[in-house]
Amino acid sequence: MIQKFAKENYIYMAFALVMCGMFCLVREPSGDDLYFQGRDISSLEQLGDFLTVRYREWSSRLFPEVVILLLLRMDLMVWRIFSVANLLIAAYAIRYLAGIGNSVWKNALVCLLVASFPFSYHASAGWVTTTSVYLMPAAMGLAALIPLRRQAEALPCPWWQNVLYLLATMVACGHEQVCAVILGAHLCVCGYLYISRRKISRMQFCQTGICAGSILFILTCPGNAVRAAAELRNWQPEYAGWTLPEKLVRGILHGADYFCYAANVNWICAGMLAVLSVCVFHHVRENWKKVVSFTGAVWMCAAAVIIRLQGRWLPLKTAVFRWGTYGENPLSQTGDVIRALSALAVMVLVVCELYWLSANSVDFWLGSMIFTAGYGSAVVVCFSPTIYASGNRVFTFWQYGVFLLLCHVTQGLYPDTYGKKERAVLLSAALFSVLSVIRSLRLLFGM
Repeated sequence: MIQKFAKENYIYMAFALVMCGMFCLVREPSGDDLYFQGRDISSLEQLGDFLTVRYREWSSRLFPEVVILLLLRMDLMVWRIFSVANLLIAAYAIRYLAGIGNSVWKNALVCLLVASFPFSYHASAGWVTTTSVYLMPAAMGLAALIPLRRQAEALPCPWWQNVLYLLATMVACGHEQVCAVILGAHLCVCGYLYISRRKISRMQFCQTGICAGSILFILTCPGNAVRAAAELRNWQPEYAGWTLPEKLVRGILHGADYFCYAANVNWICAGMLAVLSVCVFHHVRENWKKVVSFTGAVWMCAAAVIIRLQGRWLPLKTAVFRWGTYGENPLSQTGDVIRALSALAVMVLVVCELYWLSANSVDFWLGSMIFTAGYGSAVVVCFSPTIYASGNRVFTFWQYGVFLLLCHVTQGLYPDTYGKKERAVLLSAALFSVLSVIRSLRLLFGM
């Protein structure tokens, strides 16, 4: 039994060892971890008092903060295991959601994509804090979507698995971005299943109810209003003067702009376009579509190189790709808007590539929904100066959406056997994964 498990999961075991090695390079907590580490909480009563104050004065993310407090009172190795476990949950959830079986190269693709996530983002608010507030909800959110696939395939699910999925939904909905994505996904899939089958499962009603209740809890939390006002004064004072249409336009442009042109995130974007261009080259006949797709991939790779060169050697360092300390870009100059519009064109290109690959099919609409959900999780910056001030970690959920999208596309287009075409796809993903890991190692070692 152990040999069978090892044979079927050795790629994920190797992935876990590599990620564990990365986390072992982290020697001590940082950032907001120090605030939580300094709290004197030795009883349930003190914990209740602390959470009450946080609810009233700062945040609705109460469960992640309990996890942070627990992890910081244990050996750092416990946090490393916790983080690797969440990465494994995310990888296995992507595998199941994409319908990937025991194909070696497709499972290797899943691990390469998840490994390409910018490792330094786990430290943007402190190592323990960021992994608890962002990585954990991302992994649980992916797991919470599994019942949707089972329902779409009319597969039964044991009661104990449903309990685990409900728990995953509750944990994931502790973060407002993930909660909005899960709620949107359930509403879309429930609507589709009701139209096609006139039936919605009780599990979907339960998960949708949890999401709706969590949204209500988030919107009515007094601490969120207090935090938004404080961060509005500190980081985004101009936000108060924006009208709703201005906020929407800025959110749409800012989301695309940051995803394409912010350092580290654009490795994911460039890798996505590279893999999609390979798919278009293999499965689309029209040469002009291949040229357009290839041009988009080349542009994103060139942008990734320019972004890294301009910080050290190029003159006018901030004139081309201009980002503030916290990643916010108010799009106040004409050049910023033009660059953001080019990023929006890249988003349109991705949707076009999905259409070219799948035409007007369920695969196209599902792929578009995955990509739109990821994009939407970043566009919500338009509704909160708090999220604007959070910078790169806001894009965590979009990046995992990209990983799921690429696995979904390759699963539908390529066989499980490994050949020349499959090698091209795998090498495209591996290249950007390795570059991202190298970048992360350089940041960890201060190079």
